[in-house]
Amino acid sequence: MSFKQINVGESAGERLVQHLNSVVGTNLRGNYTIAVLGGKGGAGKTVTTAAVGSMFKSQRSDPVVAIDADPAQAANLASRIDPKSASVREIIADDNLLRYSDVRSYTGKNAAGLDVVASPRHASSSGPSITPEEFSCGHNRLQRFYNLLLVDCGVDLDHPVMPEVLGHADTIVMVASAVPDGAVGASTNFEWLHQAGYQQLLSRMVLVLNHIRSSTSRRDKKATRQLVATLIEHFSRWVPPERIFEVPFDPHIATAGIVELDALKPATRRRVLEVSAALASGFSSTTDQR
Repeated sequence: MSFKQINVGESAGERLVQHLNSVVGTNLRGNYTIAVLGGKGGAGKTVTTAAVGSMFKSQRSDPVVAIDADPAQAANLASRIDPKSASVREIIADDNLLRYSDVRSYTGKNAAGLDVVASPRHASSSGPSITPEEFSCGHNRLQRFYNLLLVDCGVDLDHPVMPEVLGHADTIVMVASAVPDGAVGASTNFEWLHQAGYQQLLSRMVLVLNHIRSSTSRRDKKATRQLVATLIEHFSRWVPPERIFEVPFDPHIATAGIVELDALKPATRRRVLEVSAALASGFSSTTDQR
């Protein structure tokens, strides 16, 4: 009597992950720009930009870049991806960028292969913040080498650079912290976008509810579940529930260092994959149709 190894096949969960990976790696015609907004400082928009951008690059052969368009002194996207990156100001000053390798002499890159362009005020630089003209010129130049671009934005939507950012965007990721007052800033941004005429961006938006604190006790966990349910109900007036994603607290993200996909907890990585797949579902609507 002989025994053979039984191949029970892939589980439904494994097949779903493969499907999500395939969606994230979908071919993209033209350019696609994702603007990442936060309801307030500390919500996790910069980490979300780094994690989602890294997830996209992990499933794609084409270059992916994240641009720091936060005009604040504390703009730190490069610190989360590669601190050695130059800024958009240096890129637009070079008129001899003819090949991707030329651009790579300025950009940083992380282990996933995500490129990054730093803020002019990165590393506490005392220089002026990014201007609307600099962002527009930089974006136009970078999209010659990158089909997929992510933009980490500031929290002040009234800043002069924001019309240029939103004018180049194909969709938005709104990041709200999963704390009692986390809905306030994001709700204000939703209202602002609606009143400013960005309904088309709102229709393709993804909302991330980001846990910035760890819930340890049973009481805390119960309160957190109730809070998240309330936030989802609140935001569903703008975003369909299937495009709202709850990202768990992750110690790796809380360290404030470079974001590495392989260092994320499995639940966090899975949620980042789901967010990325939801964004990739809009790739059929490129800038040519904006």
